[in-house]
Amino acid sequence: MLVLVRPVATVGTALLGGACLLLTRVVSEHSSPELLTFALLVFGAGMGTATVCAQIAAFTGVAERHSGLAAGLADICFAVGTALGVAIAASVVAARAPTPGIAAPQTLVPGHQAAFGVVGLVAALGVVIALAMLGKRSAPSDRHRSPRRPRRLPLTDRDRPHSHLTH
Repeated sequence: MLVLVRPVATVGTALLGGACLLLTRVVSEHSSPELLTFALLVFGAGMGTATVCAQIAAFTGVAERHSGLAAGLADICFAVGTALGVAIAASVVAARAPTPGIAAPQTLVPGHQAAFGVVGLVAALGVVIALAMLGKRSAPSDRHRSPRRPRRLPLTDRDRPHSHLTH
């Protein structure tokens, strides 16, 4: 199953990066609504695809008794990744603001363009990493298999209780 998830996740990440790069072309509130609509549709398709693939990958190979832990870890990773991404993008926007404090929306456009460019580059890096890992398969883990029971050997006369000594 994981073999099919990797290419789809790669495509989803590429869609996310492409959408962010399209959003760098938005220059003002008067930009083409078609460009904005198309970019957001591509972004939504990429986000939906990548998120579902990440969930599938997070649960693949996890024993049922550990599924709650896997779900919690996946949720934490999504939350931390989102917070980190928003913090980086907001920092880029703030660094490009003409003056500190409250700025007019049109003065923040260069900052937003730069932020979407940075996010697009991070997504491109993700695609490169995913393509590098696409052909590789992880080795099956022994941690997820149930422990083997020791084989029982037939008893010999030496291993039998010495009942004849108690008479």
